[in-house]
Amino acid sequence: MEKYITDDILEATDDLIDSILQSELYQQHIKIRQKLYQNKKVMAEIEAIKQLEQQYVKGNFQNEEILQLIEKKKHNLEMIPLYKEYEQSLDEINRILVMIKDDLNQYFTDLCNKMD
Repeated sequence: MEKYITDDILEATDDLIDSILQSELYQQHIKIRQKLYQNKKVMAEIEAIKQLEQQYVKGNFQNEEILQLIEKKKHNLEMIPLYKEYEQSLDEINRILVMIKDDLNQYFTDLCNKMD
């Protein structure tokens, strides 16, 4: 019986993952991400931010000038429409995944409570 339940759960999980991967929202996100990665201006800004963040960490979070520069570059990045679209798309996908996780947690909590 346990094998049957496990197989059912794995199959349902695979179906859920396939449903997400084939959804219009996810497919649109992939297209936006590809455009983002191909945009040299955006990628250069992201790389600059990463390097500044590394410097800030190496400096034990003490250099306020670097922190201000990071914030300025992040603000500039957020003003680029393609990046903003990417962030919104990513937020929407993450919101849906959190909802799924919460629903699954509640389902299994309820199931465990019924078994007690």
